[in-house]
Amino acid sequence: MDFKELLKSNGLEDAVVDSILSGMSEHKIFTTTEEKIEERYAKAKEKNNELKQELEESTKLIASLEEKAKDSESVQNEIQGYKAQIQELTEKREHDRLENYIELGLTKNKAKNNTAVKALLDLTKITKDEEGNFHGLTEELDRVKSENDYLFASEDSQSGNQPHIFQGGNTNPANGTHEEEDSFLKGFLSR
Repeated sequence: MDFKELLKSNGLEDAVVDSILSGMSEHKIFTTTEEKIEERYAKAKEKNNELKQELEESTKLIASLEEKAKDSESVQNEIQGYKAQIQELTEKREHDRLENYIELGLTKNKAKNNTAVKALLDLTKITKDEEGNFHGLTEELDRVKSENDYLFASEDSQSGNQPHIFQGGNTNPANGTHEEEDSFLKGFLSR
């Protein structure tokens, strides 16, 4: 049962449910089925900040060395080494950003096995624009989903694993009617 179905099962009308769901993204409230997603996100964010800091420090060091010793060959070699290190860190950061983008997309599309689905993606079709935003993952996931739908959880398969809760107590097996209703539940539902 997803969040929308939970709201509806608690007696909220479709318009109210849609209003709640649209308001969630505006206030940056998201739901996920991933375990420890906040911890994983915090680690990824911390790693990203560490890489940014290393990049800034390396850039400052290169500028400082270039000022101090423009003619020294050994310093120039050291500067080239730092430039290569900066390039490597930049590439690593971009690779990590792409991996995080793909993982998030797989999670949002309810992939059962991220590794298996990722292996089927044509990563050359995922591009980055001038602003650093990635594009093309949705189309690739749609293609993989249409060819291998068993790799993705569907709404039907998830609801099949959920327990069914009935309102109003036990039913009479003879005629299918409710024998007695829970007064608390009846009072709650009448609000």
